[in-house]
Amino acid sequence: MEQITINTTTQLLEFIKRKDVKKQDAKRVIKKALNVLILADYTKEQLISETEYYIENFSNNNSKERPLVFTMYLPDIGNRK
Repeated sequence: MEQITINTTTQLLEFIKRKDVKKQDAKRVIKKALNVLILADYTKEQLISETEYYIENFSNNNSKERPLVFTMYLPDIGNRK
């Protein structure tokens, strides 16, 4: 895989949504970019949804409190809003 530079959460999302990016590569980049642990075996779609949720709720605010582990709190991600 080519070397890339990700400077923003928008660039992170664009990268992990690419068709040529495999789930394991997306997972590795998310863990490094957001400094989180990913313990569950997510599908790529779930990883994207979890990343969007995390960024929307924890990454773009000034709060120092944020989860260190990606966790699916609801059985259906579509219910989150």
